[in-house]
Amino acid sequence: MRAASASRAASRTLRSSLRPSLRRYCTETDAILMAAPPRMRVVDLHRPDALNALNSEMVATLLPLFQDWQQVGGDVKLVVMRGAGDRAFCAGGDIRFLHECASGYAATGDPAALSPAHEFFRAEYTLNNVLGTSRVPVVSILGGIVMGGGVGLSVHGQVRIATDSTIFAMPETGIGFFPDVGGSYFLPRLPAHLGFFLGLTGTRLRGRDVLTAGVATHFVPLARIEALEALLLEMAASTSGKARAVG
Repeated sequence: MRAASASRAASRTLRSSLRPSLRRYCTETDAILMAAPPRMRVVDLHRPDALNALNSEMVATLLPLFQDWQQVGGDVKLVVMRGAGDRAFCAGGDIRFLHECASGYAATGDPAALSPAHEFFRAEYTLNNVLGTSRVPVVSILGGIVMGGGVGLSVHGQVRIATDSTIFAMPETGIGFFPDVGGSYFLPRLPAHLGFFLGLTGTRLRGRDVLTAGVATHFVPLARIEALEALLLEMAASTSGKARAVG
């Protein structure tokens, strides 16, 4: 009973640490919320009305944070990423913003109209690389929709946790694009040519199938996510010295 109470209390501490009254980044849009428990950083993608779609402000906020957390001997031993709300971890890049850039170029013929889109992709792909080479374990809790840019934020990290609500897809071919954000790296490494199929068709995977396909590394039922968060909080607090892998 005492252990269970301590676990619930730790989980409440983790969630309450992300309330807007505490430390925020990207304050103009409140699109990223971050908490800093001991030796840990918890990042919430915070655009629930837009299914936490990744925009340029969010990328510009996340990139220097993750770069800073790579310091040898630094205090950060674990990073947890989540999506705000119940519907999505991150539904992809901000298509409306990219469409506006393309429309501006089509209307004016001025290449400068595309500059914001170019900068967005440059920073996003750099962030994907930082996540994929991170010396600090990154744990992504994939609640709800995980597509496109949301896949890029999670699939390159060491730990990807699928739940009952997870819906994964790389739907870029549906808009005449290609599976980016490192898709050409991780898709061919899925078993039985599954990545080739997913990249071509944009087929959705749900729940445990995301683990079976090799996209997720773990599956945790929604009812146990709070207990998982509490465990991660305890693990980070008890970690000293070098960052260690989370298995």
